[in-house]
Amino acid sequence: MKRIAFVGSGKYGYATGKKLSENGFPVTWLTDSKLSHHADKHPLFTVTNDKTAAYKEASIIFVDAGDLFEEKGIVNLSEFEEILDEISAYVRHDFILVINNHAPVGTNKWAVNRLREKFGKFPIMFDVVSNPGGLAEEEIAVGTRCRQSEEILEYLYEPYKENIYHTYPEHAEALEQQLEAAY
Repeated sequence: MKRIAFVGSGKYGYATGKKLSENGFPVTWLTDSKLSHHADKHPLFTVTNDKTAAYKEASIIFVDAGDLFEEKGIVNLSEFEEILDEISAYVRHDFILVINNHAPVGTNKWAVNRLREKFGKFPIMFDVVSNPGGLAEEEIAVGTRCRQSEEILEYLYEPYKENIYHTYPEHAEALEQQLEAAY
């Protein structure tokens, strides 16, 4: 079974992790101790602040760095950037990174480039999937160019398959921004 880690303090990652654990997938949530009281007492939902334990053998890493948009539409990627730096410091195996944040168009590409730069010569294969809102949304966008990543998320999200639509990362990011602007 794939090991799943959730990183960050955002509500979309937490909601997605909770649903996956309720559906039988073991989930490790890496967060600081201040937020661990939010974790359910579900046996498949583990909370830790130990980065080594969270990332060890995690083949799927969900990231939700909280709200990336500040006042007046200014984007702040600093927490997200710190998480990517952390991943590049702890992960030494192939993985899929799933962005649960509502992120500006181009964030997926930026994350791919940032990780490539950080991993340098390490022979690590990875994909970055845009999944704004994760399972916290009624409509579930899965933006990737990799068929294998798409199939893995289809497997994880199988109970919600009627609500999933597949697209490219930029389309998932843009669609989410359009939906938010409409409300």
